[in-house]
Amino acid sequence: MRHEASVLDRIATPEAKLRALALFVVLVFLLGGGSRHDIASLALLRPLAFGFAIYALLVLRAGDLRSVRVPLALLLLLGGWMAAQLVPLPPMLWLDLPGRGLIADIYAAAGIDLPWRSLSLTPSRTLNSALSLSVPLAGLLLFAAQHKERRRSLMLVLWGAGLASVLLGMAQMAGPERGPLYLYAITNNGLPVGLFANRNHQALMVCFTILVSFYLVSTKAPQSAARGGGRQLLVMASTLAVLVCVPFLLIAGSRSGLLLGLVMVVGGALLVHLAHGAGRWQRRPTAHGRGSWKVACEFALLLALLVGVFVAQSRSLALDRLLATSGDFELRGQLWPVLSGMIGQNWLAGTGFGSFEFAYKQVEPVALLHPAYLNQAHNDWAQWLIEGGLPALAILAALVAWLGLRLVLLRRDLVCGQEQEAAIGLLIMLGCAAASLADYPLRVPSLMLVFALASGFIAAAEARPAPRPSASPNHGLGATPGEFAT
Repeated sequence: MRHEASVLDRIATPEAKLRALALFVVLVFLLGGGSRHDIASLALLRPLAFGFAIYALLVLRAGDLRSVRVPLALLLLLGGWMAAQLVPLPPMLWLDLPGRGLIADIYAAAGIDLPWRSLSLTPSRTLNSALSLSVPLAGLLLFAAQHKERRRSLMLVLWGAGLASVLLGMAQMAGPERGPLYLYAITNNGLPVGLFANRNHQALMVCFTILVSFYLVSTKAPQSAARGGGRQLLVMASTLAVLVCVPFLLIAGSRSGLLLGLVMVVGGALLVHLAHGAGRWQRRPTAHGRGSWKVACEFALLLALLVGVFVAQSRSLALDRLLATSGDFELRGQLWPVLSGMIGQNWLAGTGFGSFEFAYKQVEPVALLHPAYLNQAHNDWAQWLIEGGLPALAILAALVAWLGLRLVLLRRDLVCGQEQEAAIGLLIMLGCAAASLADYPLRVPSLMLVFALASGFIAAAEARPAPRPSASPNHGLGATPGEFAT
């Protein structure tokens, strides 16, 4: 018993729990950069995710789950609804569901009696969707197990994962179009997709890396980087990362990534300003404030110069695609009436998560037939309703309501430049929501994990009481104004 207790004590130390979360993030980014159900690495990733979830349950302390109870409950509700979609139903029930008449005709033509079938059109794909929740589940549990002061170090891990994907993307551009540096068989060959299979998903992660870079500039360095002058080194590295990531978005070829990158640069700059000035817009800026504005203007000028060079050298694929008259927009416009019709037919119970490809084939107009098939709706808001129906809509509405409530509770701290991790989490979740209008980022395990951790930061933030009138102004997360004058 003493030996078992000592082993549990060793794996439950704050350092061990942080290392476990960091290792899990690294493994997910290495193995889970694609959205397809048939990626071979998923056979390794999901057992690992369940293993990390079990570890988290072993080291959780009493009350740890309270900090993430809302996102965890919503995730479990989503998994429960996916499981319900797999329950076999008698023929008299599933025959009344939309789109099942064709299935009944197939059984009749084959001379087979109608069997019991689940609500999902494709039970195997719905089971795959349910198993995919193992990654955000393990991420939330590991996040809840962390000591409050050590959660900040997670930002460094996410930042490092994003930079690693950027560096790999650069190496891919330097190598052959179908070289060994591409991790997935079905990918955007010739483009810097990095650790992902899709350029849009890579670009979204680069946007988040830009945002976290601004965070690392604006706040105190985590303990692991605070010793030995690590603060100044981290600020320089974070600044350089922004100067690399913004031009990288131009060559990544993602239009949505380029637009979101602009939003993240503005949001990150605002984050630095709030952390520096404690949310106070002074009429008479101090000498230090004027110096900070000078540095900010010089940085913006350098960034604009880099972007201009890339555009002048015709290395701005994303901008070219954004400005060009592309058939993609016309195709999406033609697709929307079909998607809205599918929503109208399946709004009650859905077709089953993961079943969009097969549900769409039943209603695909002849005019939209192409050599390439449509495996996703490229509008995850619509696909969520098509596959999940009314219960999925209720879960989504609960998430939006919770985010709105958290924003109201934390609004003073956010405006004062405090609770920066919550601000980062909110921007990440909003970025995923915006990207989902034309893509499906939250069907990628690594981005699912980032989204889950972002919700954890929002859930764990504590609203501070309003300061007394005589209290001295707070310069954000314990930092003094001089600390940002690098």
